[in-house]
Amino acid sequence: NYYFWREATLWKKTFRSEKEHERLFRFRFLVQNFIDQDAIMRINIPYEMQRDVMGVLNGEKPISENVFDKCVSEVYLLMLTHSWPRFMRTDLYRKNFLAQDIDLDLEQ
Repeated sequence: NYYFWREATLWKKTFRSEKEHERLFRFRFLVQNFIDQDAIMRINIPYEMQRDVMGVLNGEKPISENVFDKCVSEVYLLMLTHSWPRFMRTDLYRKNFLAQDIDLDLEQ
C-alpha cells in the first residue's frame, strides 16, 4: 500500500512537468503493478475504483493528474486504520522504533 501511495502521489506532483510519453509510461506502470487484476502488488480498493482507472487505461476517459486520487485516499485510510496499527504490534516496531523514541505520527 505504501509503495502505491508514494508513487501515485509522485504521479500527481509531476504530472504537468512530464512529457506525454513519460506520463503514459508511469500511468501504465502504476496500473500494471498496483491496480490490474494480476498486479504483483495489487492494492485493496473497491471494484468501482479499479474499473474507473481501467477505463482510463482502455481509452474510455482521458488520463488526468487526478486519476488516482480516490485510490490514494482509500489506500491512505487502509494504512492508517489497518496496516499501521498492525505494524505497531510487531517485534520490528517494538525493537526499532520504540527503542529510538521516534515520533511517527501519521496525522501530521
